[in-house]
Amino acid sequence: MEALSIRIINIHCYFYEENDGDEVFLVINKKKIWPVDEKWYRMKAESLEVDHVIDGFKVNEKVDLEVWDYDYLSPNDYMGKITMLIDKPGGPYTTDMQLADPKQIARYSITWEIIKPK
Repeated sequence: MEALSIRIINIHCYFYEENDGDEVFLVINKKKIWPVDEKWYRMKAESLEVDHVIDGFKVNEKVDLEVWDYDYLSPNDYMGKITMLIDKPGGPYTTDMQLADPKQIARYSITWEIIKPK
């Protein structure tokens, strides 16, 4: 069976939690996948081009891409997830984050697509 890849195209922050912005990083299967060379990326109300590819998904695999906020002095905060069904090449899709806590104000979406590996 052929493997597929996810290409994260864009992250959009509608609202952020912290006064100076959220220190965002993305996780799939308990592994940090973005940003690649930093611990986190400071997000304010903005759109950010990412263009990051993650390989090795099975056809019809359901994937949860988790959005986390990095904390220096306490455990990192899980903000929510974006669920993707990796069924066939296609997209781009834009999916809103499902909140970890309905009381939080942070709102994010991810634009992504399914591609064949290079």
